[in-house]
Amino acid sequence: MFYYLALRAFWKLRPQLLKHLVVLSALWPAVSSATLVVAVSQSPLTLPFYVAEEQKLFEKHKLNLEIKQCLGGVSCLKMLHAKEADMATCSELPIVFSAFERDDYALITSFVSNKDDMRLIANPGKKKDFKPADLVNKRIGVVKKSSSQYYLDVFLLFNLIDPSQVVQIYLKPEELPQALAEGKVDAISVWEPYGFRAMDAGKGEFIHLKAPKLYTQTFNLVGAKSVLATRQQEVNKLMRVLQDAIQIIHTNPNLAKQILHQRLKLDMAFIDQIFPTFDFELSLRQSLLTTMRGQLKWASDAGYASGPIALPNLLRVIDPYSIGQMDKRLDEISRP
Repeated sequence: MFYYLALRAFWKLRPQLLKHLVVLSALWPAVSSATLVVAVSQSPLTLPFYVAEEQKLFEKHKLNLEIKQCLGGVSCLKMLHAKEADMATCSELPIVFSAFERDDYALITSFVSNKDDMRLIANPGKKKDFKPADLVNKRIGVVKKSSSQYYLDVFLLFNLIDPSQVVQIYLKPEELPQALAEGKVDAISVWEPYGFRAMDAGKGEFIHLKAPKLYTQTFNLVGAKSVLATRQQEVNKLMRVLQDAIQIIHTNPNLAKQILHQRLKLDMAFIDQIFPTFDFELSLRQSLLTTMRGQLKWASDAGYASGPIALPNLLRVIDPYSIGQMDKRLDEISRP
């Protein structure tokens, strides 16, 4: 009797059930074919993404992904916050600065570190023995709230110069080489490949003010928390893509260099020079959190940071879940 009543109820509800199934079937293709959009900085540091594209690793892992090019990590993270991208690549500095304003995003992995990516390029003019001390009262072009600004302060303090003794001129990264060439600034603090382009524009007149390895920069993958919560399967695929790309970089560096040459139009001799400075690997290291906490204090003490969050908790913008899916041992960050 029970089965009879159940069957009869099902038969009466059949039109409504079929209607819902039609709606769901119409929605399913749209959901399954949704594109994951990643804002990727045009930099040698984002080489794994270039390798993944050239080697068709997105197709291999059945990941529908669109790369949107941006000039510098600051611009990439802005695209993420503006919902123009689901994920972004950037150094740790923009992540630190954004933490004063919001925490609806998270760093899920570093994929490269470099101790020699930053450059302080100066136009010495007629002064043949130009030294760091000669930067006092000079106009120095920087990218605001980025590793460019941080490296300048670290460089000046290392050379016993108060950062307040120089004039910072805020520019976009792509504007810095030309600004130096046109005399709008006297020096620039910038990452590669813009340091190389500035030296090239100087036609032998500009100098690279060198210093010990003062700063280990990381480049990281950041996602909107809403994306990490609803599209974790795609995020996991992207992590596997990056892992495969990094493996190709390690096993076939000549191929990786050629891809970098094609993408950024950099001189091969220059690529050979900078390539050994890259350390490509997926990781969340305790040293990254230590560096970011130091940068947080620097930004606050120097008055560079502002926002509604006076004392950001950086652990709120670092999410270990995705890298833990790859290998729990890759997450070294201590949490209370």
